[in-house]
This record gives sequence, C-alpha cells and structure tokens, in this order.
Amino acid sequence: MITYEGIILSLNKYKDDDGILNLLTSEGVKSIYCKSVLKVTNKNHKACNKFLHVNCETFQGPLSIDQLKTIDVKDYFIQYFKSFDDLVILDLLSELLSKTYVDIDYEYAYFNTLKFLNNVKNNKFDLNIYSYLSIFLLNFLKTLGIKPEKPEGFNDVYFGNNNITIDQSIFDFLSALYDKDLEKIKRVEGYAKTVCSILLKFYEFHYSIELKSKVLLNI
Repeated sequence: MITYEGIILSLNKYKDDDGILNLLTSEGVKSIYCKSVLKVTNKNHKACNKFLHVNCETFQGPLSIDQLKTIDVKDYFIQYFKSFDDLVILDLLSELLSKTYVDIDYEYAYFNTLKFLNNVKNNKFDLNIYSYLSIFLLNFLKTLGIKPEKPEGFNDVYFGNNNITIDQSIFDFLSALYDKDLEKIKRVEGYAKTVCSILLKFYEFHYSIELKSKVLLNI
C-alpha cells in the first residue's frame, strides 16, 4: 500500500464507471486508477471532486498504475469557490498545473497551490480572489523559470519583442506585487484581474499555447 497526499486536479472518465484521478503532490502529478468511482453508490465517489486536499491510499492494480483503495478528505476547498469566476479560476489552475510537465519544482508548486487555496478559504489579508491569484501566478512563473522583470515605467511590460501599455494603476499594482506590499495591493486591487491577464500572457508566450479557461474568465 502507498498513500499519497495531494490536491485533486481532475478526474477523467476511463471506461464505463471507472476514472483516472490526477493528483498534484509534492513529487509530481500522480495518476490513480479509480474503479467504479463514477457510480454515486461508490464509497469514494463524493471524495473525488476537484481541489479537495486528500490522502489517497492505493495499491498496485492490473493497469500497472496505482489503484485507489480509500480516500480521506483533509479539506473541501471547492466549497469556498462559489461564483462562476471562482470555479473557472479552479479550472485555470488545473489547466496550468496539468499542462506544465517540464521546468517545474513540484514541491514548490504544490505548497504554493495549497497556500493559494488556504488564502481564499481564510481570506487572511482581506483581498479579492484575483489579488490572491496574481500572487500565486507570479510565484508560479518564477517556479517555471519565467521571470518577468519588475516594470520600471509605462510601456515596460514585454512579451518577446512585443510590449503592452500599462497605466498608472496597473503599474502600481504590479509594483506592489513584486514588492510583496499587501497593503498597497489592497488599495489598488480593483486592477488585479487585469494584472492576472498580463501574468498569464507570459505563460502563454513562453509555451506558445492558449489557455482555454482564461477565455472563459474574459481576461
């Protein structure tokens, strides 16, 4: 038996009522075969939702991958994400973490994700969800080795040979973000969603992809 602690990123249907659970752990993304988990009568059915913090007890199954025996929920983070935007943000996190297989420090990514989820849950700093997301994204980009420079002025955010124009408010938020000045972030957090869009562009440019969930957020 092997027990994995992690955050559920997704549960994909395999065949019939079976599923493959993708679990973000400090050692990487683990794929776990879940027999009959899509049946509502299955004992593990309710515990296989996205962004639950769980312990999964597994054994070696017939498919040569870990097979789920029991799952113990440590925290139902999804219950703190109630609006449409909140739920799409979880989809965005799942997409980011699932697509990024190279250049990633999984231990840091795992604890950074757990920190983001706890920040939203407890709202320790009294910020909106996009402010917390922008903090997560900047740390995530650094984890990948994508290190956008702190802007020194307007017209100073670059993607390769392209740059975008930022106004005073966006500049103030980005500066506060780089300086980890939570009080200043709070004063200008109405611009956090735009800053999230800027940070996500760095990711898309670096990997030459388009994030589907970003389109749903309209950022």
